[in-house]
Amino acid sequence: NLSELDVTPTDLLAPGNESRVRPVYDSYLGRAEDHLAAGWNYTNRLPRGAAHVRLACAGPILIGMKTLGKLWTERILDPAQPIKILRQEVRALIIRSMVAYPFPRAWRGLFARHGPN
Repeated sequence: NLSELDVTPTDLLAPGNESRVRPVYDSYLGRAEDHLAAGWNYTNRLPRGAAHVRLACAGPILIGMKTLGKLWTERILDPAQPIKILRQEVRALIIRSMVAYPFPRAWRGLFARHGPN
């Protein structure tokens, strides 16, 4: 909670306040990773024969994890540095998931946590 850190919404406009905001921000990133991990576990519990469904679920989860990886490491309050993954990165994730799908070990390896969990 930002109020516990004595941070106001206006403080979020100043890049120099990142170190004050980071503890709360990182806790939310950790929660987001936990939710994506739950989605990944759900996806892997679907029957392997439901490849279309599993791949459709995997795409947004892997995109989310790639985005969180950047959010863990990049400057979050710097408006000059937007944090996003590029289209070619999205395409690469989708292609990698399709190529890895027939190989269970490679498929499971697609999901990797980035935070301190």
